[in-house]
Amino acid sequence: MELTISKLQMRHHRVMMCVLTAFNVSALAAAINLVLVLDPEDRLVSAVQAAFSCVTGAVVCAWSCTRDLMRTSHFMSEAYAWFGAAYFFYDIWSMYMVYVHMTTNSEYFRSKLRRASKPDALSAGDGAPAARRPSFLAYCRHEPVILMHHLFIGGFGFLVIVHLRGGLGDCVFGFVYLMELSTPFVSLRGVLSRLRLKRSRAYVLNGLAMLLAFLLCRVLALPYACLLYARAAGLSYADALRSLPAGCKLSIGALLLPQLYWFYLMSAGAVKVLRAREPPTSAEPAAGDADKRS
Repeated sequence: MELTISKLQMRHHRVMMCVLTAFNVSALAAAINLVLVLDPEDRLVSAVQAAFSCVTGAVVCAWSCTRDLMRTSHFMSEAYAWFGAAYFFYDIWSMYMVYVHMTTNSEYFRSKLRRASKPDALSAGDGAPAARRPSFLAYCRHEPVILMHHLFIGGFGFLVIVHLRGGLGDCVFGFVYLMELSTPFVSLRGVLSRLRLKRSRAYVLNGLAMLLAFLLCRVLALPYACLLYARAAGLSYADALRSLPAGCKLSIGALLLPQLYWFYLMSAGAVKVLRAREPPTSAEPAAGDADKRS
């Protein structure tokens, strides 16, 4: 009986890993067109990091979650932590530079796209004086949640995975790595927004895919990992949570609360976009008519 249950669990995890891998491939394929046009260095680094993180998470989950949930460990878990920690600190500076571009030149991304498609064309913002460059502290005040999230994962999370966990909880950290599965969708959403394509079908479809990936990989991943722990320990879900050390509870809360906040913002934005998608009346000129008349 126990052998049958173990086989069913292994089959369940294999199916889940296949689904997550398919999500990752489709997300990277959807983002790759704009990656090569808009901020190629920054977008490529984010895409590569997300792919590496998801591959690591899939391998760790497939290895550790199907064996001894708490004590089985895979070498990729600690090995990737060194790369991942460095990336999160790099990403803080990268996001600041993007914030600088968006503040000093609102036509930055649109002009890059136009120059890539039509090298001789000039954008609307060419020749305009640049705004004053914002300081790094101004960016910190503008994005405090994402900043603290990156510092927590890159600093404390790295110490936990490499030094403090004592080889325990590898399966849980595999789910943490899989959180990056939603990154390509989030990046593509930001690019489409900066290109003023919020009313396009691509923006809506990408937003729905982003919500689904974010819900599965960031909001539900950690509760599901806790469910696996409860089953392995033979406890109810509530008793399993109560049995966790205080540090684990605080870490799970610190990881999960920002995800819930961002998912709320994304859901509210999706509802707003869907409500705003109304067909234009016959009295309104179609988009681009003014350009044709001129």
